[in-house]
Amino acid sequence: MKLRNAFVEFIPDELEAGVLYVSMKYRTTTHLCPCGCGNEVPLPISKTQWKLTYNGEVSQDPSVGNWSFPCRSHYFIRNGSVLWAGDMSDAAIKRGKVHADEQRKSYYEDRSGSVSVQPEPIEQIAPEVEGIWLRLKRWFNGINH
Repeated sequence: MKLRNAFVEFIPDELEAGVLYVSMKYRTTTHLCPCGCGNEVPLPISKTQWKLTYNGEVSQDPSVGNWSFPCRSHYFIRNGSVLWAGDMSDAAIKRGKVHADEQRKSYYEDRSGSVSVQPEPIEQIAPEVEGIWLRLKRWFNGINH
């Protein structure tokens, strides 16, 4: 199955089958499940969820697993095409979710964690007793020290 790209600002209320709606402003894509069940499949675009690649056609990583849908569809979106993947056991799905949660947690901890940096002492520079500008100002004002 081929998905047609539709770059939009807002995801429409009524989705058309076979269309992958992409909102860069809101960093999300949405499409109807390609199995035909009619469920909407929103995929947030972020470093910790789905990544979007566009080269004239859209690809998204990782695979899409609609495990909460009755259809349990599982597929990849590659160059605008749906590539069906096999079903996964409940145990494999749980492991995948745990792994994704750990990656997300690690990513945000790395970004928000404080880095311990020890400042090095800077070289103390003795202030000039009298700078050139101060001497010139005094000279022009007729004050000679």
